[in-house]
Amino acid sequence: MWADSAVTFHIGGKPFTREETWARLLRYVGHWALLGFGYWVIVDKSSERFVGEVGFADFERGMVPPLDGVPEIGWALAT
Repeated sequence: MWADSAVTFHIGGKPFTREETWARLLRYVGHWALLGFGYWVIVDKSSERFVGEVGFADFERGMVPPLDGVPEIGWALAT
């Protein structure tokens, strides 16, 4: 999914490399291990087809106003 330019068009603007996708997966695992929350896979129950992912994260972004201590929600859907 992350190598699909239609998915990443508004999320960084370019398809992710294998290395970038692996780093994302490791970050997801780290969220669960260290913070107790993270992302889930979305699967269509009838077809068992992968649909995308949704979840909560603390990416420590330097945003104004800051999100300190408040998880942000994120999602991405496969084409």
